[in-house]
Amino acid sequence: MQLLTKIDHPVLLQVVCDALDDQNVKYRVDGSFSTAMGPGIGLFTPRVMVEARQLELAEQVLIDLEIERDTSSHV
Repeated sequence: MQLLTKIDHPVLLQVVCDALDDQNVKYRVDGSFSTAMGPGIGLFTPRVMVEARQLELAEQVLIDLEIERDTSSHV
């Protein structure tokens, strides 16, 4: 899997995940967690990882949502 973007806002993360689901893009979110109070943001900024062969489609999803990719190396 390849890094699509990092997103530290839980609502925006859900919007991106929903849009990827709508386009049948296989993805996973690394660095997030859930508690008894619900989903949350952990110590690391959540990273949206996508199948390498679907990276171009996933990038287009971000463009359509007007979200800039964050692939920086900081945590």
